[in-house]
Amino acid sequence: MKTYLLSLGAIAIASSLAFAEGDANPDRDKKKKDRPNPAEVFKKLDSDGSGSISKAEFLAGPRAQKNPERAAKVFGRFDKNSDGEISRDEFAHRPKRKGGPQNGEKRGDRREKSDAAPQGVIE
Repeated sequence: MKTYLLSLGAIAIASSLAFAEGDANPDRDKKKKDRPNPAEVFKKLDSDGSGSISKAEFLAGPRAQKNPERAAKVFGRFDKNSDGEISRDEFAHRPKRKGGPQNGEKRGDRREKSDAAPQGVIE
């Protein structure tokens, strides 16, 4: 019986060390490394070097080529002042994807705010 309990304890310790040693989702770090730097993306999209991205430049980008209708809508969301161009500032402060952390939030921040708010109120 002692041998059984000692073996069970050793297995529990070994498995907890294995989880502590490595990330449960190593693909997440790989995805972050694969994402291009926003400054580099802006520079590539700004093909004429004017310091802003015109709608034509935006729609000529590789991701826009896959779905031009969606890209036109995205351009409208990025172009906050509706001047027909995306400035560096507008690009740097572009809207985040729906459902993800926004404006410097970390994943789970909204849940914590809603849990701390009065019943039925989300701040």
